[in-house]
Amino acid sequence: MLGVGCWVLGVGCWVLGVGCWVLGARGRVWNAIGKRTGFEHELAHVEGMGGMGKRTKFRFEMAPQALRRRTGFVICRLALLIRQRSAARLSSFSLTMQSYAVLCCLADCGRLSQKEIAARTGIDPSDLLPLLDALQEEIRVFCEQDDADCRRDDVRISGIGVRLLARASQALDEIEAELLCALSVQERALLRELAARVVAEGC
Repeated sequence: MLGVGCWVLGVGCWVLGVGCWVLGARGRVWNAIGKRTGFEHELAHVEGMGGMGKRTKFRFEMAPQALRRRTGFVICRLALLIRQRSAARLSSFSLTMQSYAVLCCLADCGRLSQKEIAARTGIDPSDLLPLLDALQEEIRVFCEQDDADCRRDDVRISGIGVRLLARASQALDEIEAELLCALSVQERALLRELAARVVAEGC
């Protein structure tokens, strides 16, 4: 299920990209930690989810039929729900979606350079350094000088990081089960497969 969790997160942002054109958003979908992208600002404006005024609860069944027929809009709404609930749950582990993605990457691939982590997670290099500093400070990762190249620092996950990742992944599994409860196990697998195919072709 760890792969599923990675898809959700790394996902959430990639799938959001599929729906960006529906609302006319431009630019990058997922930026730095805690920052809203242009897409999120526009989504908040269009759907009454942001701004200084009172928030309006979105009801999918009340959306215009023309929007509900749009695959991009539907996927966008699902990704937004997953991202919001995932972020809230991860915060209880003192993790963000980006720091979770880093731990997933290191657990899956082993020792990596910062450049390799950025390439595999899609996190901007300028955002990755403070992210790794925070993880290292809490002994969730170790940053070590590469034996073959003293100019390169490699990063690996710690035992604490491995155990934390397992607990966080279980929490995200529960969120997926809640949000996708209307689908059978086979339908969830098909949804993941189809979404992954679209993302792979679009990259």
